[in-house]
Formats: sequence, structure tokens, C-alpha cells
Amino acid sequence: MQSLQLDGSPEQIREAIVSRLQNKGKTGEGSAALADILTEICQQLKQLRDDLSSIQNDRMIMLAVRQLLEKSESIGPNELPALSLPKSAHLLASEAWDPTDGFYQLEWTDSGRPFRWVGPRRHFRFVVVIDRSNPVKCVLKAPFAHPAVNVRDLKCRIDGYPVPLLIVKTEFDYIISAIAPAEETSRSVLIDFAGPTTVPASSDGDDPRHISLAISELSLEPISPAELAEFDAEVYSATEPVSPGDPA
Repeated sequence: MQSLQLDGSPEQIREAIVSRLQNKGKTGEGSAALADILTEICQQLKQLRDDLSSIQNDRMIMLAVRQLLEKSESIGPNELPALSLPKSAHLLASEAWDPTDGFYQLEWTDSGRPFRWVGPRRHFRFVVVIDRSNPVKCVLKAPFAHPAVNVRDLKCRIDGYPVPLLIVKTEFDYIISAIAPAEETSRSVLIDFAGPTTVPASSDGDDPRHISLAISELSLEPISPAELAEFDAEVYSATEPVSPGDPA
């Protein structure tokens, strides 16, 4: 059965409806045919309303864009407002971390602390919007790691460049620290970590995942010149210093 066309003249639409009813009337389906026609008309009217709403939304967006362009053209090059960026950041595993950045689903320790396993690849990364006018200390906390993974083999790159890591084991965490250098022209920092490997989560195959570290949080704070010098001294005087390396 052909669909009812409502884009003709009123006479053409009336003729189409009458023809449909007459054809159905011969088989005793006149009432059902009328119901079908009315249903189809309602569906096409709804589609038309949706199309008009979409056109209206597009028009509003275009008007907003034009107003922004007109406003930007009226502002001189030295009058542009400065973009305010956060000086620090604190990312928790309980937030919406992207699996494509190298993390599995959210889990909790027995004490209720949120964490995410790294996997299935050995790489994991963070992209954080932050003020880069001063060096930033990046501190990653890992409550534990798979026994077959040596945390001290972890490597790091910041904005694509290898940086040294300071890794300290405490009672509750591996504290993994790196410095993002000042970068006046950048409004974000890319922190790319790479472990030595990932290993099967279970030996019996009950858990099909491949994992390495359990990550609970990442914090970023500006660091003063004195604190930076102290960090450098800690890195290079550590008993087991972790050297810069290419995580590729």
C-alpha cells in the first residue's frame, strides 16, 4: 500500500483520501482504512513538527554564532578577556574516567575506597585542563598492583616528553610523582603512563581481564621553585631512582 502524500494541493490530498476509502470500501474495510489514513496523517504531522523544531533550533544556533562573531569583531586584539583556568585539579576514580584512556570499571576496596584497574593495555593517560603558567606537580596514588607487576618499572611522558618519576611506597599507597613544566601557551596537560606489562587478572580464567596497577586518584598542584629543587633532589638521591623513559 502506498503511503499517503500530504505535500500536494488540497484538491489532490482530498482526491487521494477519497480514492483510498473507495478502494477499501469495496472490501468492507472502510472504517479501518479511515483509521489508517488518520493515523498516517498524524504521523506525518508529527514528523513535520519535529522538522520545524529542528529548523528553529538550527536558526537559533546560527543567530547565536552570528552574535558571537559580531561581538568578537568589535573587541580589539588587546581587549580579549583572559581565560581563567584552575590552578589545581583532583581526579578521583569514582568520577567518569574514559575506558579508552586505559581503565576498567569502577571498584571499591574493602574499606570503601574507589579504584580502577589499569588495562587491558599497559598504557594509561590523563588529559587535564589546568593553568600552566607555573610548573605543576602531578601525584598519582595506586593502592596496590598485581604481584607480577613491578611498579618501579613505570614510565611517564608529559606532553609527549619523557620525565623522571619519584615513586614512594607508603603503608596505603604507591605515591607516583612527576613534574609538568610550565607552558604558557598550553591550557591543558597530557600525562601518559606506561607500565612494564599487563597480566591476567586470575590464573584460572574466571576473570578475563589483563591488569597492572589499581589507580585511586590523581592530583595536580602548582609547585614553587624551592619545592621543585627539593623534588629534583629526591628523585636523583633515591635508592632506586626511576629514570625518564619512553613509554611507547
